[in-house]
Amino acid sequence: MNTPCSGGKVEGKITVRNTEDTPVQVRIYQTDYLFFANGETVYGEPGSALRSNAGWISLSPDRLTVPPQDAATVYYAIQAPEKPALPGTYWSMLMVEPVAEMDPDSSQGDKGQFRIQTVIRYGIQIVTDFGTSAERRIRFLEKKFIYEGAQKFLQIDIENIGESWLSLMAWAEVYGKDGNSVGRFECGRARVFPGCSIRQTG
Repeated sequence: MNTPCSGGKVEGKITVRNTEDTPVQVRIYQTDYLFFANGETVYGEPGSALRSNAGWISLSPDRLTVPPQDAATVYYAIQAPEKPALPGTYWSMLMVEPVAEMDPDSSQGDKGQFRIQTVIRYGIQIVTDFGTSAERRIRFLEKKFIYEGAQKFLQIDIENIGESWLSLMAWAEVYGKDGNSVGRFECGRARVFPGCSIRQTG
């Protein structure tokens, strides 16, 4: 989702569908979102990241009950500030999470019994971009070959140190001892946001 300019406002809606045969309570809340080449993902407090837009987003409602085999709607609005601190990309996550109801038989008894309950949440990334003058820069954190059995792969960690999100594709062109090309080996394309990093292998 993109806001056209500073001070702009965008409104939209999210449809939450219940495929179960019983009503489901759902809560919707915000987090920040950062990811790194080492596999670490951080869902921080809303507004804690440098380029968070969580403070610009309002939700209604933030909790609802979805009837069985039916759907409900959550409305959101993004009100961008008149003068953002920097041009470029800002983002955060909206989390949609069922509210788990505790089974009365799951409480601790005389034998210290307990129950583990799994809750699945769904993340919706909200991205806003300002202008076309944002700086676009990357930095190579690490480059090395890795081995899996008899196969050899090039692994590259890339960090976005600019101001705007980038869609990156890394590849390696391999040449033999005679100087002739062996081939070009692509790692695929991935999106990386400012302050985040990705690992490409190919």
